[in-house]
Amino acid sequence: MATCLWCQAVVKVPVTLRILLRWQVIVPPKLCTTCAQRLQPLHAPQCPQCGRQQATATVCPDCARWADEWHNQAIFPYDEAIKAYMQQYKFQGDYRLRLVMQPYLRRALAQIEYDVLVPIPITATTWQTRGFNQVTGWLTDQPFQSVLTVPPARKPRPQSSKTRRERLAMPQPFELVP
Repeated sequence: MATCLWCQAVVKVPVTLRILLRWQVIVPPKLCTTCAQRLQPLHAPQCPQCGRQQATATVCPDCARWADEWHNQAIFPYDEAIKAYMQQYKFQGDYRLRLVMQPYLRRALAQIEYDVLVPIPITATTWQTRGFNQVTGWLTDQPFQSVLTVPPARKPRPQSSKTRRERLAMPQPFELVP
């Protein structure tokens, strides 16, 4: 028996004759059925650039404003389930939950073309408080380059404490690693 990484409920692994005859390790699911159903992928209509769900399949205001400066690609809508996941993973420090998102990120990254994968860094204070970088936690099975840093002189207020408008108006807080 295994336990759900999100809610710690018992996850029963069905063992069938077909599974037994494969002579392979039986890998239990990471989530119970209830938690797995909480993660609902994006559905149409979406912004054709970032995937944000919206009323029409037109370019969203953010993508229109940023043009080709940077791109974001959503995997899930930022709904109550994802907010709860992020709260438990990032802010309560449940590092095991990285394993939930890894397969989704692996599939999403396999569908896009990029030169280098660069995770967003965290401040030294956040590292001391949390003990891990949530982005590199998700990317432990992906090749990436840590080429950005947060300058030590800056002590930015956490993104989670800012409004959306404040986050969008912020200057770029990162620098290339020398």
